[in-house]
Amino acid sequence: MATSTAPPGMETIWKIVTPDDLAAWKAAGVMTGSDLDKADGFIHSSNGDMVKKVARLFFSDRGDCLLLRMVPGSWDRAVTWVPDEPEGKKPPTDGGVVIHHLNDGCSHVFAAEPLPMSVVTQVLPMPLGEDGAHVFPEGV
Repeated sequence: MATSTAPPGMETIWKIVTPDDLAAWKAAGVMTGSDLDKADGFIHSSNGDMVKKVARLFFSDRGDCLLLRMVPGSWDRAVTWVPDEPEGKKPPTDGGVVIHHLNDGCSHVFAAEPLPMSVVTQVLPMPLGEDGAHVFPEGV
């Protein structure tokens, strides 16, 4: 069942980004997605618990990544949350956004038009600590 209210724990979603991708998106004014996002047909994101796992699994060797904070409930587009991936991974054609939320805390953002960079409410560093693990800001 689709809902326009974020599921519990998904009110804020996070996206890990490389400095090069962020610079390109800022220059374009829109979040066009990483190479993986483009290949998969959606913007990968997750809640605070899962973003730490994503960092360990896919960015463990990168101390220069950045963490983007997004609050879909504040976006100027209609946002619909769904528990199942849209058929054929097709984004909505009405200008809105569909976010497929998974039970593990991952979220897949589908939009026909790239999201404006204004959906990002905060950009935070993700340095590596002395133990080699990413250091996350308090509250993530």
